Amino acid sequence: MKKNLVYIIILFLTISLLSGFSGFKKYKNIVEYETVNVTQGDTLWNIAKENISEKEDIRDYIYMIRKVNNLESVNIHPGDQLLIPVYEKE
Repeated sequence: MKKNLVYIIILFLTISLLSGFSGFKKYKNIVEYETVNVTQGDTLWNIAKENISEKEDIRDYIYMIRKVNNLESVNIHPGDQLLIPVYEKE
């Protein structure tokens, strides 16, 4: 019984580690940041859409913009300055 429990725990840890490593290279290296001045009508979605490659998931890119700029929500206002990550080209 204890032996089975140990095997289950080892299997769970192995799967957890492998799934974590599969997403490890999800983001390419950030090579620079561009500064964007928010104007009336801008949204994070539109700003991300202008700066992302077609292969990237826009939701992940918006998450990165929020993370870099310490934004708690997607709300931005005219006059805000945002750092937009620019990833290395493939």
